[in-house]
Amino acid sequence: MSSTFRGRRFHVDTTGVEGMCIHEGVEKAEIIVPDSLKGLKHLRIAIHEATHAFFEHMPEEEVARYANDVGRFLWKLGYRRKGGVA
Repeated sequence: MSSTFRGRRFHVDTTGVEGMCIHEGVEKAEIIVPDSLKGLKHLRIAIHEATHAFFEHMPEEEVARYANDVGRFLWKLGYRRKGGVA
């Protein structure tokens, strides 16, 4: 699977570490959000790594705060993951 942020295509890997966005100094940009994460944690990590991809110079503390707040907001609205990665 892949996704585009600000015109740059990112390969999305659903295995491995808890979450990571690799884009600076590499030819192949990548976002890692493992399928092993469940529920709100999966949603928050996905938002966190997508935020890094879009706002690559945003400080880590702001990315974390944004992802946590948006994740909780979407969770309260009823957003849930169904059937894995589309």
